[in-house]
Amino acid sequence: MFSISHLNTIRAAEIEVIAAQLQPAGARVLEIGAGTGQQAAALSARGYDMVAIEMPTSNYAADRVFPIVDFDGSHIPFPDHSFDIVFSSNVLEHVPNLVQMHSEIRRVLKPGGYALHVLPTHSWRFWTTLSAFPAGLQYAWTLEEQLFPRRPISLDDLKRAVVAWYNAGKHVLAPFKQTRHGERGNIFSETWLFRPGWWRKNFRDNRFDIVDEAPIGLFYTGNMVFNEKWSIERRRRVSHVLGSACHMFKLKPRVS
Repeated sequence: MFSISHLNTIRAAEIEVIAAQLQPAGARVLEIGAGTGQQAAALSARGYDMVAIEMPTSNYAADRVFPIVDFDGSHIPFPDHSFDIVFSSNVLEHVPNLVQMHSEIRRVLKPGGYALHVLPTHSWRFWTTLSAFPAGLQYAWTLEEQLFPRRPISLDDLKRAVVAWYNAGKHVLAPFKQTRHGERGNIFSETWLFRPGWWRKNFRDNRFDIVDEAPIGLFYTGNMVFNEKWSIERRRRVSHVLGSACHMFKLKPRVS
């Protein structure tokens, strides 16, 4: 089940890896698709001059913890050569027009600047698809007391039980109706489209050279089956076996 506190814990662990790649200290950084702004706030606390942008329709608009500039998802609302670094985390897979976004990133980067993108992997897609089944059962189990009311059963108890059985059934069957996570393909083809190799080609086709790349080194799924029950250290260990949920790319605009 979704938990924003668990998501914040995951993103905080990721930022430890990301921050090590951000040079120079105190650089002016633009975060695209900042969500709640949690990672922007964490980088700001480390001394970076952070600017964060996000669409006003974001699911996290009500939970913002950092000043965020609204934008239309296509046009970055800043002048040319404004930033030393452009950063995104789990964003590019949601961008319909990647050519446009890459062009905008190149435009706002200062000469010598670079982009740093964190993206979900094929491992994340695979385990997210599978984990939807235990996640549905897990949710149904939370309704146990409502599913089997104590006797004597009142009319109100019976109504609550009917609603509970409906909600439980809906979540148990939900894994059979899963939809894609990003803007391309479906839940099956995303296992191919989320491969780091697919992104390498996309970056190169859009005139970026890959300076460095590495797995973030955390295992988690989009269904949060274990939530806080699994520590960050355990997720690091498991990632060596089941794969990292995200991969990080450091890119330089190609000079042509």
